[in-house]
Amino acid sequence: MPASGGKVSLFNMMAFKVMTTFMSPPPAATYLAFHPQDDNIIAIGMEDSTMQIYNARVDEVKTKLKGHHKQITGLAFPQNLNVLVSSGADAQASAFFFFQV
Repeated sequence: MPASGGKVSLFNMMAFKVMTTFMSPPPAATYLAFHPQDDNIIAIGMEDSTMQIYNARVDEVKTKLKGHHKQITGLAFPQNLNVLVSSGADAQASAFFFFQV
């Protein structure tokens, strides 16, 4: 699932086809992370320092988060915790409690 020019495309690697493309710019997507228990839930870090929780199953942004002053450089869902951890170009790390959407 690469991010290019702010657009995010979800590929079916078995069929070598694009399944869906979403979120056209601005702002551009800078980082992606899949939820470990549900790969339809995707955290998307943005160039404008915000984060979005996207549900690919229903093609909808469920939550928008703020916590940085510069673009998002990393995102992770720890395996057994309902938390989203983020890092930004502002040299800060943040943790957000995450509830299934």
